[in-house]
Amino acid sequence: MAAGDFINAMGTAMADPELIEKAREEAEKNKEVTTYFGSPLQIGNIIDGDLLIDDKAKTIRITVPLKGNKGSGKIDIYAHLAEEKWQHDSIDVRLKKPEKRTFKVLR
Repeated sequence: MAAGDFINAMGTAMADPELIEKAREEAEKNKEVTTYFGSPLQIGNIIDGDLLIDDKAKTIRITVPLKGNKGSGKIDIYAHLAEEKWQHDSIDVRLKKPEKRTFKVLR
C-alpha cells in the first residue's frame, strides 16, 4: 500500500466517529461485558490504539482502550468499507485483569 493510500484509509476511518461509537454501544449492550467492565463504557485515547488497514480488501482493524467503572481493556473493531461508509464485521472486547477474557460482541 502506498503511503498516500494508507493515510487516506486511516483518515476515512478516523473521520467516521460512528465506527468507534457504534462499537462502544454494542459492547455496552452485552451483559458479560458490563458485568466485568461496569457501565457506562468509555473509549480511551484513540492515539493509544492500533490501526491495521488492507486497502485492497477495504478492511480495517482498530484497537482502542475501553474503560468502565469496574475494569478496563481493549475493544477490537473489524470493519469493511461499503459505499464509502464503514460497516462492522466483528467487535471483540478484551479484559486483562483479573483474568484474560475475550467477549465476542458482534460476529
